Amino acid sequence: MEKEIECLVEALIKMLGKSNKRVIDLTNRVEQLEEIVRESVLQDDKSEPIKEIHAAFTN
Repeated sequence: MEKEIECLVEALIKMLGKSNKRVIDLTNRVEQLEEIVRESVLQDDKSEPIKEIHAAFTN
């Protein structure tokens, strides 16, 4: 009985470790996507004249 519980605890620890790694990987992917979106927005802002941006917000 004690050996079975020990095996179950070890299995749960391994599962938790794999789950944590997946969360970390997903977090890294989300951060990469956020950076790409930020860069894209900055590039769009630089390519569009200020007058056009102002006109879009005031009309």
